Amino acid sequence: MKEKIIRFQDILEAVQGYLSEADIVLFDSPPVLAVTDAAVLASRLDGVLLVNDSGRTRRSMAQRAVEGLRKVSANLLGVVLNRLSSASGGYSYYHYYYYSESDDGRQKRRRRRPKETTSE
Repeated sequence: MKEKIIRFQDILEAVQGYLSEADIVLFDSPPVLAVTDAAVLASRLDGVLLVNDSGRTRRSMAQRAVEGLRKVSANLLGVVLNRLSSASGGYSYYHYYYYSESDDGRQKRRRRRPKETTSE
C-alpha cells in the first residue's frame, strides 16, 4: 500500500473550503501537547473546545494545554470533561462564569453559584 504524505498547508486550504460551505464545521485533532499541528489548526478556527479525561488528565497538563492555545491566539470556548463519575454521589456544588456588558459597554466576567443540589 502506497502512503501519501499530506502537507499541512493542504489541510489548511481544505479547512478554508469547508468553512466557506458550511455554517458549523467540527474538527477532532490530536492532543494539543502531543503535536504542534493541533495548536496551529486551533489558531485558524473560530473556537476550540479542550477535552480532558476525568481522573487521567493532570491539572498541570491541562494548564499547559491552555497556555499553548493562548500562545497561538486560539479562541478557547470551554472545556469538555469526559468520564466524569457519578459514583461519588452526595452533594454537588459548582460554579460557572458568564460574561455581561456593563453600563460603560465593557465586558465583565461574573461568577454564579447555583443552589446546592443533592443526588439520590
